Amino acid sequence: MLPHYRNATTTTATQRMLPQFSELGASTNVNVHQDLLDVKLWQVHTLFKGLEKITASADIPMLVSGYFNSVPRSVPHALLAIGKVDPSHPDLTVDPLNILCPYNKLVHQLPLVMY
Repeated sequence: MLPHYRNATTTTATQRMLPQFSELGASTNVNVHQDLLDVKLWQVHTLFKGLEKITASADIPMLVSGYFNSVPRSVPHALLAIGKVDPSHPDLTVDPLNILCPYNKLVHQLPLVMY
């Protein structure tokens, strides 16, 4: 057993060592130029999609913290606070590479409490 794996179990399909955690912490610093609203939103969305995958495979408490570099009423803040974005939000007009479409996929299902 690897020293940083606590209470590791072996899967029969892959015979890999998988850690068993009692809690999960996630921290980030979204640091993008203020004009690149699409990149900032993409980063926040990608983070939460990854966290959703983790919570789907393990029933563990999670603490998410970080500097999201977003003000209230911005699209990244809306995604964090209410789990979705308004498709008519003016911030969504900045998407030259079309990385955010379709807008109805910019959601998350994590039960967050904001402080």
